[in-house]
Amino acid sequence: MIIAYAETMKEKGYNYQHQSYVEAVDIDDICFKIAYIQLSLLGIPAKVIRGDSLAMRYFEVYYTPFYFLSNFEYKLRQVMTHKEDIIKNKTKIEKSAQLTLFNYL
Repeated sequence: MIIAYAETMKEKGYNYQHQSYVEAVDIDDICFKIAYIQLSLLGIPAKVIRGDSLAMRYFEVYYTPFYFLSNFEYKLRQVMTHKEDIIKNKTKIEKSAQLTLFNYL
């Protein structure tokens, strides 16, 4: 499904190597390694995890070369920081809007 998604992105004119990020989890060792090889050969930035997603137990993690070439760790950190800022600012806006509402009464 990931490969089909990447091909669809390419058909629509998007560069999946720079505009996507994948986290894949599989419990089977062979499937885990096959997924890593396929994602690496296609140049998809990905974090491939061998583990049980239902029990939340993880055993191995492989990162594809494009994960490092695209500097995705830095990009993900930026996105998380930006989301935290939005959440903080939203609560400030909601609180200030609520206070101004009560000031008008």
